[in-house]
Amino acid sequence: IPILGTRYVDEGRRPRWVSLDRARFGDAFAVARTEAEFDDFVTSRVDESRGPQVKGCLLDSGHSAVALTMNHMAGDAAGFKEYLYFLCEIYAGFLADPGYRPAVIAGDRSMRAVLARFGMRIKLKSLLSQSTENNRSGDHRFPLGEGGEAQPFILTRTLGRESVEAIKDYCGARGATLNDAVLTAYYRCLFGRLALSSGAELRIPVMVDMRRYMGEPGGFGALANLSSTVITQLEHRPEEGFAETLARVKAVVDEKKGSDIGLNGFIKLDLIYKLLPDRVANRLLRSRLKNPLICMTNVGILDAARISFGDARPRDAVMCGSIKYKRRERQKARSLLPGRGRARAPHGMLWSKVTLQQGPRVRDSRNRPDPIRSGPAGTGPSPTLIAGLVFAAW
Repeated sequence: IPILGTRYVDEGRRPRWVSLDRARFGDAFAVARTEAEFDDFVTSRVDESRGPQVKGCLLDSGHSAVALTMNHMAGDAAGFKEYLYFLCEIYAGFLADPGYRPAVIAGDRSMRAVLARFGMRIKLKSLLSQSTENNRSGDHRFPLGEGGEAQPFILTRTLGRESVEAIKDYCGARGATLNDAVLTAYYRCLFGRLALSSGAELRIPVMVDMRRYMGEPGGFGALANLSSTVITQLEHRPEEGFAETLARVKAVVDEKKGSDIGLNGFIKLDLIYKLLPDRVANRLLRSRLKNPLICMTNVGILDAARISFGDARPRDAVMCGSIKYKRRERQKARSLLPGRGRARAPHGMLWSKVTLQQGPRVRDSRNRPDPIRSGPAGTGPSPTLIAGLVFAAW
């Protein structure tokens, strides 16, 4: 995947990816002797200006674990998941045949394949009717800590199979999905944690994987950012129960799904770079793009059968949301727009992260308080997608 062996250069009017000297490829690998070192790696950011754009760390202490971090500019969470599967395929290929050579993943990284699915009438309708569906950060955010160096950590919670099945049954009886229930729980939690008054409106941006419009996947052809956002909004009604809130969330989400969800943002980006000089378009995006500090994403299920490294198989897998970093450390997320061979995209776009953690328990990587109680450690959008794999050799 050539883009992972590059560094990002943002000088003058032509941002671009520059290939690294092969002697620097070793910078992508690290070994942690303690879990504390491993956790530091998991929450670290990738320096896009130095590269490589992906890094791996092996935990060599007690049990084996592997963590992978990828610059968000190289791909979104769905793309990262495909990269993870591809990495495992490569590992298995070399085990079976030392002369194995994997396919080169260097397809089209642009939005072209998505936009080509829609005619001018639908694009115009989306542009006019979904004008508030993206680029809105909401009016609320978690309180930030004061003083000292903020050090992010990851907290994971695992629900047992029986609990998940019970929730699915509950949703099915009401015509809702598991995602509807999770978003409902998120809204109800935030209504309380943010101390919103009765009748106050809360907006939660939800990430949308635009690959949904590209038909059946034809294999891993390109590592890309193909995610957009849609804005959900709900009024706080303290007197209502979970079922009533779920019904309102379902109504909002169903309406979004019925209107080419996520398309508006892609059309706007395409038009900006077609109608304006690059220099003007870049300046416009840097000054006008809003990064949501409260949002929700769902990247689906990790296929355990596809993340086996030979005989070493994952013991557990959990996905988590994005890490926040201090605003001074913020990165420029870029994507490739149709017809352009260099890096382009809105400043600071936030994509989801993936983590695979060990054990069916609540786990704080630094034994810190629950972040919902204390607030996230940082203020800027994250540059990193994360995965950690915990293995048990069978």
